[in-house]
Amino acid sequence: MKREILYRGKTLIDNKWIYGYLSTVDKSGVPVILEPEKENHWMKVHPETVGQYTGLKDRNGVKIFEGDIVKEGLYKYTIEYYKYGFWANGGQRGATWELRKFENQCEIIGNIHDNPDLLKETA
Repeated sequence: MKREILYRGKTLIDNKWIYGYLSTVDKSGVPVILEPEKENHWMKVHPETVGQYTGLKDRNGVKIFEGDIVKEGLYKYTIEYYKYGFWANGGQRGATWELRKFENQCEIIGNIHDNPDLLKETA
């Protein structure tokens, strides 16, 4: 099964999330995301906010992206790409798990860009 290739990032103009295809960076080195449902609509985004869709969804059917914070049971995890796949990092004693183990079980509760304080709270 092929995975949908999709990215998100916060726009430089209004700091709102945009979802689509990651294009080459412009001459200044800023990444650009092209929205597929809006012909020729592209926006420059903050490089640190760019995250790829993992191809997986949480228990509510919401797409999970790099940088999301998910909760599974009592524990919170950040979603990261490492080498050959997506991982849920954190949780109990800093454990790292392959994200597929949490598919349809975890719930997105925020992301590292909009909700960094979620990671400081205890489970």
